[in-house]
Parts: sequence; structure tokens; C-alpha cells
Amino acid sequence: MHHYFLWTLILISHGVEYEFFENAKGIRVYYENGTPMSFADYKIYSPDGKIFAEGMTDKKGRILFLPDKKGEWKIEVDDGMGHGFIKTFSIENPEEPVVTQKGNIPFYSKFITGISLIIGFTGIFFYITARKKYAHT
Repeated sequence: MHHYFLWTLILISHGVEYEFFENAKGIRVYYENGTPMSFADYKIYSPDGKIFAEGMTDKKGRILFLPDKKGEWKIEVDDGMGHGFIKTFSIENPEEPVVTQKGNIPFYSKFITGISLIIGFTGIFFYITARKKYAHT
């Protein structure tokens, strides 16, 4: 039975890849005393009025995004305590993202992880089974 799970893991598993971009647009949000607006909710609207991105600012009050079209963009930021702002800004030349680094997690790493999980769960199963068997003696 376990070999079916193993073949499924090998045949269906897929890689995780990543890219680092160097030309993202950034906004830093802070209070008037200079304290960053950390972990505040934001929404960025594209020129067609649809939500393009939403999330939370980072610890230093920063937001990064890669616009995909030119025009008037809008951002709304709200810290949940009565502070926030709405600002429109213009993007004239949305460049193609410049990839500075690209990579992935190799297949053999996923394979080893899958085998380890199978062995681990099998070990737990046999431990519980043996414990129940010898608990009655």
C-alpha cells in the first residue's frame, strides 16, 4: 500500500521556484513622528479600479509591488486604529520585471522529504500498534 503513495509522490510532485526582482515599486508608510506603520492593511487598485494587491505592510511600514500597466493607481492604507490614507499615483512606464536571481528546490530534495515522511508515519503506526499489543501483557 505504501508503494502507491510513493509513486504518487514521485509522479505528481512539482518544483518550487523563485525569482528576485530589482525594479519593484515601493512605498514606505509612517506616522508623523517617524514611527513606521507596521503591519497595517493595504489595498492597491490598478487603473481599471480592480484590486491589484492587498496585504499588510512589513515591520518597517513598506509595501512593494510590480505594476503591470500604466495609468493612475490608487493605494489605501489603514492601521485599524483610525490612521490611514488614500493616495493616487501615476505609473508612466511599467517595465518588465528584471529578474536578478532565479532558482528552485531540486527534485531529489523533495524525494528525500517524501521518503522521510513515509518512514516516519510508518514508524508511528507500528509504535502505536506495538504499544497497544504489549500494554495488555
